[in-house]
This record gives sequence, C-alpha cells and structure tokens, in this order.
Amino acid sequence: DYSVATLGTATSIDHIDRLYRLVPQIVFCFDGDNAGRNAAWKALVISLQAMSDGRSAKFLFVPDGDDPDSLIRREGKEKFELRLDRASSLDEFFFTHLELDVDPSTMEGKASLSKSAMPLLNTIPNGVFKQLMIDELSQKTGLETSRLIEAAAQVPKFQARPSIPAAAPPPPDFQ
Repeated sequence: DYSVATLGTATSIDHIDRLYRLVPQIVFCFDGDNAGRNAAWKALVISLQAMSDGRSAKFLFVPDGDDPDSLIRREGKEKFELRLDRASSLDEFFFTHLELDVDPSTMEGKASLSKSAMPLLNTIPNGVFKQLMIDELSQKTGLETSRLIEAAAQVPKFQARPSIPAAAPPPPDFQ
C-alpha cells in the first residue's frame, strides 16, 4: 500500500514531482543487472531537478534473477523493508557511480570527477541540499566550493552517462 511502479516506462520528472507531492522520500527499486543500474542512473539524473530541501531519494537494487515481487515473495515483507532501510542514498549512489571510471586519489581523477559532477549538481534547485552535495564534491576533490562553481560555469551543459559499468558493487545479501 505504499509502492508505485512505472511498469517499464522510463521514470520522468512528472512521475517524481507527483510522488514528492505525496511523500518526502522516494526509494527507487531496480533490478541489479546493468539495465537496472542504467535505469537507476537515469532516474537519479532526473530526480536531481526535484531535490529541494526536505526531500530525499534512495536506490535499492534487487539481486540478479529477482524483481521486487519475486524478492518479497521469497524473503517476505520484513526482509524487503530491511533492504529499503539500507538502500543507497542519492548522494552515495551519485558519487559511487561517478567514481567508477576515475581514480579519485589522483589529480586527473579529481578533475574528471568535478567535470562530471558539477553540471549535474547545477540542475539541483538552490538550497541546503545542493550546497551539501557541492561541499561533498569539494571534500572529494580538495577544491574550494567557489572554485568548483566557477569551473562548472565554463563547462557545457551536462550529458547523462549512458551506462553503468558492470564493475558496480553488487547489492548486499540479507540472508
């Protein structure tokens, strides 16, 4: 009685806006395969536009071979709700995804991370959440927030990454 499915339709900003009119937190649930992770990344990119203060989003990936229905039937509602509680926060999924292809301990990796992240972060409405996301990027890159914002102003409009590499960490096992 508290779930919604797009039933194969890509998540849109209209879906997100409608949900946030009803609840302050959305937990996206996707298959754990590459297609599910790609869909999750696209949902995250769209969600950034709706992330005003007081709203949150989490991302849950079900094990390969399962979908949410089969997982609930196999494990039960209580175990599934534990998975919901432990789902990745938007910021965790965001930075983990962007760091997959770079080495954030190198200067080149930090530059690449900031170049990928800032145009996306600029789609977040102004507020505390946006500032916290930029502050997190600042910590990861070692650049002052003002320098990140300045550099982002010179970067062309963002392009969503088409896929998530297969090297993404598997979902935790709760058995």
